[in-house]
Amino acid sequence: MKVQSTVRPDKIEILGNKVLIRSNIVETEKVEENGDIQIIFEYDEVVKIKDEYIKTISEENTELELVVGDLTEMLIDKGVIY
Repeated sequence: MKVQSTVRPDKIEILGNKVLIRSNIVETEKVEENGDIQIIFEYDEVVKIKDEYIKTISEENTELELVVGDLTEMLIDKGVIY
């Protein structure tokens, strides 16, 4: 969902049992009717249940650990690291 705010948002915010995940944060200027310029932040926001978010992050970390392990083995085999 696209969201606008006058305050720069955090990329991740935990509110009770919800996690707000924000991406594509863009700062823009909006000229008001009286000529004043207001800073607006536009961004995408996804809301997840905290347990669902923790599970997703855990799975991503596991995948990264496997990739790092594979790369480490390859570098050892090539003699780049010991």
